[in-house]
Amino acid sequence: YIVAVRNTDVNEFLKFMPHTWVAARRILLNSKKIVFINKGLQDDLMRHPAIHGIASEIESRFMLIPNGINDYYLDHVSHEPRTGHGIVYVGRFSTRKNVVRLAKAVLKLREQKQFSDCTLTLVGGGRADTNEMERMIAERPEIFRFVETITEPSKMCEVFASAKLFAMPSLHETFGLVYIEALTQNLPVLYTKGFLR
Repeated sequence: YIVAVRNTDVNEFLKFMPHTWVAARRILLNSKKIVFINKGLQDDLMRHPAIHGIASEIESRFMLIPNGINDYYLDHVSHEPRTGHGIVYVGRFSTRKNVVRLAKAVLKLREQKQFSDCTLTLVGGGRADTNEMERMIAERPEIFRFVETITEPSKMCEVFASAKLFAMPSLHETFGLVYIEALTQNLPVLYTKGFLR
């Protein structure tokens, strides 16, 4: 069998559930291949105390296979210049995604005269920070626009086209396809340094 190591494996199971370490070691030692979708995740796994000791036995089986985006984005790359100060966020309202801090940063930005028209379109929802985000959206609908999860790439491109910047300052991401999708639509990306873990 092969095994894919994901963000949850390293940043939740290995970090907070030491009772899974023996099983993790056994799984890795008996796999034919160990797949990662980014180098940062591989490095984090190798540094973990439960795994570090078996590194020499498993590293020859590592494979780096990044995720790919839907062909629609590649077939509809945009070069249109973006205007205004609209920001778009796409993702869950989880603490790890830093969405509440992003919303507060937008409020702070609006205090500056040149950014008084700054808005934040939020696509997605759900998870731990939903109540806080719903409160902020209800209190300031002229600043925060909520859009339910979008699965159709053409509709997502319309949302991207209405913004000047894509922002998702996650604490850590496995890969973050939405960053690449935003780049295909000529949106600069605001992210957290070292977030790919």
